[in-house]
Amino acid sequence: MTTETIKRVIAEAMKLHADAIHYAPHEGSDKQFKIHKVGSNFSDHVKAGDVVRSSEIDDLADAGARLKQVKPKA
Repeated sequence: MTTETIKRVIAEAMKLHADAIHYAPHEGSDKQFKIHKVGSNFSDHVKAGDVVRSSEIDDLADAGARLKQVKPKA
């Protein structure tokens, strides 16, 4: 592989999937979550930084979102 090919592969791997939503538990509540990253297909419905309830996370999963719970930043 050439270095250009390797750089292209790494750049593709770092892109966020269009259906991806990354979230973490919200401080002080076990039923709320903070959205960290949102793929382009769900950017009209939820924004990074929004705080949502667990039922809304379930609704996003039912809508086809690829959910990933991330560790909260210390």
